[in-house]
Amino acid sequence: MPGRPRDAALAQETILRVARAHFVAHGLAGARIDVIAREAGYSKAMIYHYYGSKEALYVAVLEASYRDFVAPRRQVRVAEVGPVRALEAFIREGAASIRRDPSILSLLGIENLHEAAYLRRTGVAAALYPPLIAQLREIVEAGERQGVFRAGIDPVHLYVSLSSLIFHAVSNRFTLAVTLSADVPGAAFLDRQVEEAVAMVVGYCRNPPPAPAATPG
Repeated sequence: MPGRPRDAALAQETILRVARAHFVAHGLAGARIDVIAREAGYSKAMIYHYYGSKEALYVAVLEASYRDFVAPRRQVRVAEVGPVRALEAFIREGAASIRRDPSILSLLGIENLHEAAYLRRTGVAAALYPPLIAQLREIVEAGERQGVFRAGIDPVHLYVSLSSLIFHAVSNRFTLAVTLSADVPGAAFLDRQVEEAVAMVVGYCRNPPPAPAATPG
């Protein structure tokens, strides 16, 4: 029947959305297929028909979440804006992605507990991250060629560093709010944190200004 493909897509979309919330809240071990099925409005049999097992459903949630996290980022045109503005835009795009849906960090935490065993079963690492790192490499190499950035910057290490400056503030925002007595979850605080991250990363990459010439004594 003509309606079936659309119905199937809607069912899978609903199941993934509900399952994601349960995996975020309860982890892989704690999430229950019968509860997910009841809340999604579909039978357990239908979930197993589409996904086969709870682990396979978790893998599908993980893959969809990574795609939603990485894919919406806009491509930065280095040749048009220059390496400094391109690097600033790259950092802000990453920050915007994580702030759109901070629960991705809960999934990353769960997956790290499993030593990325389930992430290895997806295609997202090979599909999404090489282009992301290639873009950062393009920015770094353009900056080095123009003498704006210092030589020897590794884009993989740079990605880890710039991500940590933003991810930590988002993933630990509630505990940081208590320990620092600051409104870390608030938009104004996170706006400032993003700008701090931009300043630190760009400052690290920039070539130091030449030392002033010594004046004769």
